[in-house]
Amino acid sequence: AGLAAPLLLHFDLPPDSEAARAPQQRRSIPPGYPNHPFENPELKARFDAITRHKREMERASRGSVRTLQEALSVEDKSWSLMRKLLRDPASLYKLTLRERQELWSPTFKYREQYTRFWQAPVTLFMLR
Repeated sequence: AGLAAPLLLHFDLPPDSEAARAPQQRRSIPPGYPNHPFENPELKARFDAITRHKREMERASRGSVRTLQEALSVEDKSWSLMRKLLRDPASLYKLTLRERQELWSPTFKYREQYTRFWQAPVTLFMLR
Protein backbone atom coordinates (compact mmCIF):
# COMPACT_ATOMS: atom_id res chain seq x y z
CA ALA A 1 0.00 0.00 0.00
CA GLY A 2 2.88 2.36 0.73
CA LEU A 3 4.23 2.13 -2.82
CA ALA A 4 0.88 3.09 -4.35
CA ALA A 5 0.15 5.89 -1.87
CA PRO A 6 1.65 8.75 -3.98
CA LEU A 7 -0.46 7.68 -6.96
CA LEU A 8 -3.63 8.19 -4.93
CA LEU A 9 -2.78 11.78 -4.01
CA HIS A 10 -3.05 15.06 -5.85
CA PHE A 11 0.16 17.09 -5.92
CA ASP A 12 0.12 20.86 -6.39
CA LEU A 13 2.23 22.67 -8.93
CA PRO A 14 5.70 23.70 -7.80
CA PRO A 15 6.17 27.26 -6.55
CA ASP A 16 6.74 29.95 -9.19
CA SER A 17 9.97 31.02 -7.47
CA GLU A 18 12.00 30.26 -4.37
CA ALA A 19 10.73 33.49 -2.79
CA ALA A 20 7.12 32.35 -3.22
CA ARG A 21 7.73 28.86 -1.79
CA ALA A 22 5.41 27.91 1.05
CA PRO A 23 6.95 26.03 4.01
CA GLN A 24 5.19 22.79 3.07
CA GLN A 25 6.30 22.89 -0.60
CA ARG A 26 9.28 20.62 -1.09
CA ARG A 27 8.88 19.95 -4.79
CA SER A 28 11.76 21.26 -6.88
CA ILE A 29 11.11 23.91 -9.52
CA PRO A 30 11.68 22.40 -12.99
CA PRO A 31 13.76 24.40 -15.49
CA GLY A 32 11.59 26.78 -17.50
CA TYR A 33 8.70 26.70 -15.05
CA PRO A 34 6.14 28.33 -15.25
CA ASN A 35 6.32 30.32 -18.51
CA HIS A 36 8.93 28.57 -20.68
CA PRO A 37 8.04 24.88 -21.20
CA PHE A 38 10.29 24.58 -24.28
CA GLU A 39 13.29 25.43 -22.08
CA ASN A 40 12.64 22.33 -19.99
CA PRO A 41 14.78 19.45 -21.32
CA GLU A 42 12.29 16.75 -20.24
CA LEU A 43 9.26 18.42 -21.82
CA LYS A 44 11.19 19.32 -24.97
CA ALA A 45 12.53 15.78 -25.40
CA ARG A 46 9.06 14.31 -24.78
CA PHE A 47 7.47 16.71 -27.28
CA ASP A 48 10.10 15.91 -29.93
CA ALA A 49 9.81 12.14 -29.38
CA ILE A 50 6.01 12.10 -29.65
CA THR A 51 6.12 14.38 -32.71
CA ARG A 52 8.69 12.13 -34.38
CA HIS A 53 6.65 9.02 -33.53
CA LYS A 54 3.47 10.57 -34.93
CA ARG A 55 5.25 11.48 -38.19
CA GLU A 56 6.61 7.95 -38.54
CA MET A 57 3.17 6.43 -37.98
CA GLU A 58 1.58 8.85 -40.46
CA ARG A 59 4.19 7.93 -43.09
CA ALA A 60 3.69 4.24 -42.39
CA SER A 61 -0.08 4.56 -42.70
CA ARG A 62 -0.01 5.84 -46.30
CA GLY A 63 -3.75 6.24 -46.43
CA SER A 64 -4.72 3.50 -44.00
CA VAL A 65 -7.46 5.04 -41.89
CA ARG A 66 -6.89 2.70 -38.93
CA THR A 67 -3.14 3.38 -38.70
CA LEU A 68 -3.73 7.11 -39.12
CA GLN A 69 -6.20 7.03 -36.22
CA GLU A 70 -3.61 5.21 -34.12
CA ALA A 71 -1.06 7.90 -35.00
CA LEU A 72 -3.43 10.63 -33.91
CA SER A 73 -4.23 8.86 -30.64
CA VAL A 74 -0.55 8.82 -29.62
CA GLU A 75 -0.65 12.40 -28.44
CA ASP A 76 -1.12 13.09 -24.78
CA LYS A 77 -2.46 16.22 -23.12
CA SER A 78 1.00 17.64 -22.36
CA TRP A 79 2.04 17.22 -26.01
CA SER A 80 -1.12 18.86 -27.36
CA LEU A 81 -0.71 21.81 -24.99
CA MET A 82 2.91 22.28 -26.09
CA ARG A 83 1.84 22.12 -29.73
CA LYS A 84 -0.76 24.80 -28.98
CA LEU A 85 1.91 26.96 -27.29
CA LEU A 86 4.25 26.50 -30.25
CA ARG A 87 1.58 27.87 -32.58
CA ASP A 88 0.43 30.66 -30.23
CA PRO A 89 2.89 31.54 -27.41
CA ALA A 90 0.43 34.08 -25.95
CA SER A 91 -1.96 31.24 -25.11
CA LEU A 92 0.38 30.29 -22.24
CA TYR A 93 -1.11 33.08 -20.18
CA LYS A 94 -4.64 31.80 -20.88
CA LEU A 95 -4.05 28.28 -19.54
CA THR A 96 -6.28 27.16 -16.70
CA LEU A 97 -4.77 25.70 -13.55
CA ARG A 98 -5.73 22.20 -14.69
CA GLU A 99 -4.06 22.70 -18.10
CA ARG A 100 -0.93 24.05 -16.42
CA GLN A 101 -0.85 20.93 -14.20
CA GLU A 102 -1.25 18.68 -17.25
CA LEU A 103 1.49 20.55 -19.09
CA TRP A 104 4.03 20.24 -16.27
CA SER A 105 3.01 16.82 -14.90
CA PRO A 106 5.63 14.87 -16.92
CA THR A 107 8.37 16.73 -15.00
CA PHE A 108 7.17 15.35 -11.64
CA LYS A 109 8.36 11.76 -11.77
CA TYR A 110 7.03 8.96 -9.58
CA ARG A 111 10.28 8.70 -7.64
CA GLU A 112 10.10 12.36 -6.62
CA GLN A 113 6.40 11.96 -5.75
CA TYR A 114 7.26 8.96 -3.57
CA THR A 115 10.04 10.85 -1.80
CA ARG A 116 7.89 13.94 -1.24
CA PHE A 117 5.04 11.78 0.08
CA TRP A 118 7.24 10.24 2.78
CA GLN A 119 8.75 13.64 3.66
CA ALA A 120 5.36 15.25 4.22
CA PRO A 121 4.77 16.33 7.85
CA VAL A 122 1.29 14.72 7.84
CA THR A 123 2.74 11.36 6.77
CA LEU A 124 5.43 11.57 9.43
CA PHE A 125 2.88 12.53 12.07
CA MET A 126 0.58 9.62 11.14
CA LEU A 127 3.47 7.14 11.39
CA ARG A 128 4.12 8.06 15.02
